[in-house]
Amino acid sequence: MVSKENKLAQFVEITREDRKIKQVCLWVKRCYENGKTVAIRVKDGHSAGYVDSLLWTFDDEVFIPHTIVDHRSGPAMEPALICTCGSAPPVMDVLIEAAGGDPSPGFEKFMHIIDFADLYDDELRSYSRRRYKAYQTAGYTLRLIKDDTR
Repeated sequence: MVSKENKLAQFVEITREDRKIKQVCLWVKRCYENGKTVAIRVKDGHSAGYVDSLLWTFDDEVFIPHTIVDHRSGPAMEPALICTCGSAPPVMDVLIEAAGGDPSPGFEKFMHIIDFADLYDDELRSYSRRRYKAYQTAGYTLRLIKDDTR
Protein backbone atom coordinates (compact mmCIF):
# COMPACT_ATOMS: atom_id res chain seq x y z
CA MET A 1 0.00 0.00 0.00
CA VAL A 2 1.23 3.49 -0.88
CA SER A 3 1.88 5.78 2.09
CA LYS A 4 -0.43 8.81 2.19
CA GLU A 5 2.21 11.11 3.69
CA ASN A 6 4.27 11.37 0.51
CA LYS A 7 1.54 11.44 -2.14
CA LEU A 8 1.51 14.58 -4.29
CA ALA A 9 -1.04 15.84 -6.82
CA GLN A 10 -0.10 18.92 -8.81
CA PHE A 11 -2.78 20.83 -10.70
CA VAL A 12 -1.55 22.98 -13.57
CA GLU A 13 -3.98 25.78 -14.41
CA ILE A 14 -4.80 25.85 -18.12
CA THR A 15 -6.53 28.98 -19.40
CA ARG A 16 -6.54 28.09 -23.11
CA GLU A 17 -7.19 24.71 -24.68
CA ASP A 18 -4.21 24.98 -27.05
CA ARG A 19 -1.81 25.18 -24.08
CA LYS A 20 -2.79 21.88 -22.47
CA ILE A 21 -0.99 19.54 -24.85
CA LYS A 22 2.19 21.62 -24.63
CA GLN A 23 2.00 21.37 -20.83
CA VAL A 24 1.55 17.59 -21.10
CA CYS A 25 4.72 17.31 -23.19
CA LEU A 26 6.69 19.64 -20.91
CA TRP A 27 5.72 17.62 -17.82
CA VAL A 28 6.61 14.33 -19.54
CA LYS A 29 10.00 15.84 -20.39
CA ARG A 30 10.57 17.04 -16.81
CA CYS A 31 9.69 13.62 -15.41
CA TYR A 32 11.89 11.82 -17.94
CA GLU A 33 14.85 14.11 -17.24
CA ASN A 34 14.43 13.36 -13.53
CA GLY A 35 14.52 9.60 -14.15
CA LYS A 36 10.80 9.05 -13.52
CA THR A 37 8.55 6.74 -15.49
CA VAL A 38 5.24 8.23 -16.63
CA ALA A 39 1.76 6.99 -17.47
CA ILE A 40 0.00 9.59 -19.64
CA ARG A 41 -3.78 9.13 -19.57
CA VAL A 42 -5.66 10.70 -22.48
CA LYS A 43 -9.28 10.74 -23.61
CA ASP A 44 -9.23 8.41 -26.64
CA GLY A 45 -7.18 6.82 -29.41
CA HIS A 46 -7.09 10.04 -31.44
CA SER A 47 -5.67 11.92 -28.45
CA ALA A 48 -3.14 9.13 -27.85
CA GLY A 49 -1.94 9.41 -31.44
CA TYR A 50 -1.68 13.19 -31.14
CA VAL A 51 0.39 13.01 -27.93
CA ASP A 52 2.54 10.29 -29.51
CA SER A 53 3.31 12.49 -32.54
CA LEU A 54 4.02 15.56 -30.40
CA LEU A 55 6.43 13.70 -28.13
CA TRP A 56 8.48 12.99 -31.27
CA THR A 57 8.57 16.62 -32.38
CA PHE A 58 7.97 19.14 -29.58
CA ASP A 59 11.64 19.41 -28.50
CA ASP A 60 14.46 18.96 -31.01
CA GLU A 61 17.03 18.40 -28.27
CA VAL A 62 15.35 15.57 -26.34
CA PHE A 63 13.98 12.20 -27.35
CA ILE A 64 11.61 10.68 -24.83
CA PRO A 65 11.15 6.94 -25.39
CA HIS A 66 7.41 6.28 -25.32
CA THR A 67 4.66 4.10 -26.71
CA ILE A 68 0.88 3.83 -26.81
CA VAL A 69 -0.55 0.98 -24.72
CA ASP A 70 -4.05 -0.41 -24.45
CA HIS A 71 -5.77 -3.32 -22.73
CA ARG A 72 -4.50 -5.69 -25.48
CA SER A 73 -0.86 -4.64 -25.10
CA GLY A 74 1.66 -6.76 -23.32
CA PRO A 75 4.06 -5.26 -20.81
CA ALA A 76 5.72 -2.12 -22.13
CA MET A 77 9.27 -1.16 -21.25
CA GLU A 78 9.32 2.50 -22.29
CA PRO A 79 9.67 5.20 -19.62
CA ALA A 80 6.56 6.99 -20.96
CA LEU A 81 3.35 5.12 -21.70
CA ILE A 82 0.32 6.73 -23.32
CA CYS A 83 -3.01 5.12 -22.43
CA THR A 84 -6.69 5.94 -22.92
CA CYS A 85 -9.62 6.19 -20.53
CA GLY A 86 -10.77 2.64 -21.34
CA SER A 87 -8.88 1.05 -18.46
CA ALA A 88 -6.69 1.81 -15.46
CA PRO A 89 -3.28 3.16 -16.48
CA PRO A 90 -0.22 1.04 -15.77
CA VAL A 91 1.35 2.03 -12.46
CA MET A 92 4.46 4.09 -13.03
CA ASP A 93 6.28 6.73 -10.95
CA VAL A 94 3.99 9.52 -12.18
CA LEU A 95 0.46 9.70 -13.60
CA ILE A 96 -0.16 12.59 -15.98
CA GLU A 97 -3.94 12.90 -16.09
CA ALA A 98 -4.78 14.60 -19.38
CA ALA A 99 -8.11 12.94 -20.21
CA GLY A 100 -10.22 15.67 -18.62
CA GLY A 101 -12.95 13.40 -17.24
CA ASP A 102 -13.52 11.57 -13.99
CA PRO A 103 -10.52 10.45 -11.91
CA SER A 104 -8.52 7.59 -13.38
CA PRO A 105 -9.38 4.15 -11.97
CA GLY A 106 -6.62 3.17 -9.59
CA PHE A 107 -5.15 6.67 -9.28
CA GLU A 108 -4.51 5.92 -5.59
CA LYS A 109 -1.65 3.61 -6.61
CA PHE A 110 0.42 6.57 -7.84
CA MET A 111 2.69 8.55 -5.53
CA HIS A 112 2.72 11.55 -7.87
CA ILE A 113 -0.07 12.86 -10.11
CA ILE A 114 0.14 15.77 -12.51
CA ASP A 115 -3.32 16.96 -13.52
CA PHE A 116 -4.78 19.97 -15.25
CA ALA A 117 -7.33 22.50 -14.04
CA ASP A 118 -9.07 23.21 -17.33
CA LEU A 119 -10.32 26.76 -16.67
CA TYR A 120 -11.32 27.51 -20.27
CA ASP A 121 -14.43 25.25 -20.29
CA ASP A 122 -17.18 24.99 -17.64
CA GLU A 123 -17.72 21.22 -18.02
CA LEU A 124 -14.00 20.44 -17.92
CA ARG A 125 -13.60 22.79 -14.95
CA SER A 126 -16.27 20.77 -13.13
CA TYR A 127 -14.39 17.53 -13.85
CA SER A 128 -11.15 19.17 -12.66
CA ARG A 129 -12.85 20.00 -9.37
CA ARG A 130 -14.07 16.40 -9.00
CA ARG A 131 -10.56 15.05 -9.52
CA TYR A 132 -9.15 17.61 -7.09
CA LYS A 133 -11.67 16.52 -4.45
CA ALA A 134 -10.93 12.82 -5.12
CA TYR A 135 -7.19 13.39 -4.65
CA GLN A 136 -7.82 15.43 -1.51
CA THR A 137 -10.04 12.70 -0.07
CA ALA A 138 -7.35 10.09 -0.90
CA GLY A 139 -4.81 12.03 1.19
CA TYR A 140 -2.70 13.67 -1.51
CA THR A 141 -0.84 16.90 -0.84
CA LEU A 142 -2.27 19.29 -3.44
CA ARG A 143 -0.36 22.03 -5.27
CA LEU A 144 -1.68 24.52 -7.81
CA ILE A 145 0.67 25.66 -10.57
CA LYS A 146 0.14 28.53 -13.01
CA ASP A 147 0.43 27.78 -16.72
CA ASP A 148 3.95 28.84 -17.72
CA THR A 149 3.86 28.04 -21.45
CA ARG A 150 4.48 30.87 -23.85
